[in-house]
Amino acid sequence: MLLCIAFVFSHPSSLLAGVATDSCADAPALPAKEKFHLFLLAGQSNMAGRGAVEAQDKVAHPRVLMLAKDGAWKPAVNPLHFDKSSAGVGLGRSFAIALAEQEKDKEIVIGLIPAACGGSPISTWQPGGYHGQTKSHPYDDAVSRTHRAMKDGALKGILWHQGESDSNPVLAATHKQSLSELIARFRKDLAAPKLPFVIGQLGQFQAKRWNEATKTVDQGAIGRHGADWITVNSKTGTVSLWDAKFRSSPRNVRMSSTFSKTGSPLQNAVRETEVIINDMLLSQMLSPSLRALAQRSILTHGTGFNLYTKGFGRTSNLVSDLGVVRKW
Repeated sequence: MLLCIAFVFSHPSSLLAGVATDSCADAPALPAKEKFHLFLLAGQSNMAGRGAVEAQDKVAHPRVLMLAKDGAWKPAVNPLHFDKSSAGVGLGRSFAIALAEQEKDKEIVIGLIPAACGGSPISTWQPGGYHGQTKSHPYDDAVSRTHRAMKDGALKGILWHQGESDSNPVLAATHKQSLSELIARFRKDLAAPKLPFVIGQLGQFQAKRWNEATKTVDQGAIGRHGADWITVNSKTGTVSLWDAKFRSSPRNVRMSSTFSKTGSPLQNAVRETEVIINDMLLSQMLSPSLRALAQRSILTHGTGFNLYTKGFGRTSNLVSDLGVVRKW
């Protein structure tokens, strides 16, 4: 399963109920293994986090833990990572808190496995690969730490954020194949053939525009012939496929070529969606009954599922342009 998602960082007061701590010396009590949901955090600095750590980032959530550098479980406070001295706030903790808060079963505890290495190209994410900046073996260390964590909990997914170090004409051309091999390797070495693999899109900044190599890496990660987002209506099971377009004017949005009814890209997107829906059941994101409705939806194009092309405009217009959607 490949999902491309965008992360929004915030510190809502509703997520700050807990105990502020600068020390994680006390080992927390662990839940039953099936109640301890684990997520591996892998990639480079965008995953490790480089944001400034503030007081609210040191507030422990009672149901979010992290596997510390020494292999012990501790409350998940920032920085989660230890790859470089510049490690700071990243996406891992806010993801885990949001996941814990939405869980109906309040006995579920989220366990994060920090393993990202700042500046690491994807070539170092293979058995024996060495990254000089962090003096570490990114892939071997990630697998080893995950096996250690799985003694206590159930692995539910991998969050991956990497690509900037491969955004040059030489490395970008092979990044897509390397990423596909990495996903298969992780699933094999962790004995989890259906393990969800969530990919964060490369950052977009006004001061640093994407070049052609960056676009190549990004397109390889999200799939040129797949939907950028897939949503399932929680009441009806209706599936919607979304494609994002970045234009100078968000209102000048034409139907995505991915969704052309006369070509193979739409068929590929539908097949990919069917796989993702099945994986959603395995990862408990969908109930069996809702999965059945979603499967029925995706198989009846024209009446069963929706196609949307969404215009975002320039990055600076992102918030104001969220309502601009074209539907076909």
